Amino acid sequence: MGSVAVAAGFDRGARWRIALKHPTVAVAGLVLLAVAVVALLVPIFGQDPTAIHVGRDDLGTRHWLGTDDLGRDLLARIAVGAQISLSIGLLTALVAVGFGTAYGLLAGLREGWADQAMMRWIDVLYSLPGLMVVILFAVFLEPFLTQAAGWMPLLAPPGAVRVVSLVLALAFFSWPDTARIVRGQVLSLKREQFVEAYASL
Repeated sequence: MGSVAVAAGFDRGARWRIALKHPTVAVAGLVLLAVAVVALLVPIFGQDPTAIHVGRDDLGTRHWLGTDDLGRDLLARIAVGAQISLSIGLLTALVAVGFGTAYGLLAGLREGWADQAMMRWIDVLYSLPGLMVVILFAVFLEPFLTQAAGWMPLLAPPGAVRVVSLVLALAFFSWPDTARIVRGQVLSLKREQFVEAYASL
């Protein structure tokens, strides 16, 4: 078990080194880090994104990116938008990975007709036009989430219903890839000698 853990750690480290050797990966990582820093720090130390400043200051010292037609700080508003975008991306990934992992584990452990039926459902999802169905799914969910906001504190803040509906709609079409990967890993592990040896005890 120790050698397996060491090999897995070495493999992860090797993958990171290979990824960082490619300039595109490094640049994308730096851009994402910069966006995250702006999204986290600007609302704390910067201007209020909803405050209206009477004297417009385009590219001045108080407003680094200037103000819009109503006198609101553009950098602060960009930071708030980045917060929403990063939150949607992170929550979508968590929901998709969580559900896809559970689905793939169940399919890999069951095998037989249950596995085949679950995989055919994934094939059906792959055949649907993703963008159009995501939009329709989000629009369809929003009225139900609006009604649920009355007894769910999570949906009470302004804009929370739209964020949650978009996260669920995006996650609905993001989990099949994770499910296929997990199912394949489960099936391969079930055929390993140490698993068969344990099952024979």
